[in-house]
Amino acid sequence: MLQPVLNTSPPPPVWALVQNSRPGQPPQAATPLEATHQAAIAPTEIAFTVVAALRAHPHLSNVLTHISRGNWEQIEQAFGAILNPDTHSTALSALARNIVDLMCADRGVTGRIFKPYYQELLSAILGKVLARRLIVNITSLFTELERAAAQAALATATQVSQSADAQPHQAGSTN
Repeated sequence: MLQPVLNTSPPPPVWALVQNSRPGQPPQAATPLEATHQAAIAPTEIAFTVVAALRAHPHLSNVLTHISRGNWEQIEQAFGAILNPDTHSTALSALARNIVDLMCADRGVTGRIFKPYYQELLSAILGKVLARRLIVNITSLFTELERAAAQAALATATQVSQSADAQPHQAGSTN
């Protein structure tokens, strides 16, 4: 969880992050919040900055626009939940679950782009120590979601197997 500290410096403004970025590369903050400051930044503020940077990325912007049906307000809300260390995986919306999958699963082109991008972006915004904490939290959300999906698939397979076993078989039937 992000801890408040007395001497906190404000995060770099969104325009400063985006202005320093190269196309397809995560924004670089001139002075990220170092671990010594461990600033208390609300997840909604981090989400705003992350979403602003993602909108500037050509590929990730297109993918997020597609999966959200163009609703960037929902994307920002999803990131607010994802970046909140107190959020449990069961509290994530379907969109947030899809975004976590994109961020962590390393599937396809988008997964291979998104994972390093968001990790470097969080480091640029928060500094390495706080970014690492959030990355670990996001990874644990992904692990919980994968575990729940595997359990659901196993339960479905078990039900199908049991219902097939419960069907009476008539010997000599020509059906």
